[in-house]
Amino acid sequence: MARLARIAIYFRRMFPLQLNLPAAAFMFYGFYAMAQATGPGEIRIGVDSLFGFGTFFLSLLLLRLVDELKDEDVDPDVFPDRPLVTGEVRYADVRLLALLTILSLLALNLGRGLAAEVYLVYFVFFVLSWQWWMFPDRVAPSLALVLVTHGPLIPLLFAYAYAVYVHTTGEPVVPLQAVVLCGAFWIPMLGWEIARKVRAPDEETDYLSYTRRWGTRRAAAIPLLCVLAAGASMIALGAGNGFSRIFTGLHLAAALVTAGFMASFLRRPRRAGLLVLTPMVGYLLVFYVSVLLETWLAGGAPWRS
Repeated sequence: MARLARIAIYFRRMFPLQLNLPAAAFMFYGFYAMAQATGPGEIRIGVDSLFGFGTFFLSLLLLRLVDELKDEDVDPDVFPDRPLVTGEVRYADVRLLALLTILSLLALNLGRGLAAEVYLVYFVFFVLSWQWWMFPDRVAPSLALVLVTHGPLIPLLFAYAYAVYVHTTGEPVVPLQAVVLCGAFWIPMLGWEIARKVRAPDEETDYLSYTRRWGTRRAAAIPLLCVLAAGASMIALGAGNGFSRIFTGLHLAAALVTAGFMASFLRRPRRAGLLVLTPMVGYLLVFYVSVLLETWLAGGAPWRS
């Protein structure tokens, strides 16, 4: 019971299910529905896709758990209030939770054809990233190398979502469609990954931020470019597939408003959380929710038993 209580503390403080479950659902099913909307078949989302959503969510959880283990020596100096540092949660709890998550992922994907094969590729890449690609002394201190070696995990996870689409619908693999969709859905996540490590000069701490390593304006410009690229990609996909003008206008407005906040930070770096990270999170919400809603409306009620 004590271990369960500690794990409950971990989920409450470090991985709130009330936030992460809906986020994973919008990301996975937004992609899944967009793959159908840009493919030859009709838009239908059934219970046969639940194994894919479960895999997607548990993979995000596993990424968080592994980050905890990788930062065991760093967090006491940088994040002294985190439950793993204070002792409210033990690292043994995280290791057990990671093991159970891996076993669940294996069980979910047994016999899933192409989806299982793509997930195997993702998992091998994940393990190599976990081990710093066997060169921890070179990779770990370099944010650029961390980004290059860890960044592809998210597009690979979207590639898995594409494989789930192929597996459950029986549609053929269209490489160009897969690459375009994985890229379009990854770009805003790349922007978020950079944005969460952007600081104004007076906000810098011992935490290794992108702004501290690359310079304030250079680092902060990357999320802005990601937002503009993501907005352009969604507008192009919408125009090419007969999406509504509301969808186009919403993505245009969301991209411009978010870019406006970030441009304000670039002009006078201050309050990075308010001007960079918060708008980026808001843009992610608009991006993934609008995709799912638009494809829902385009295909009628998409749920089937």
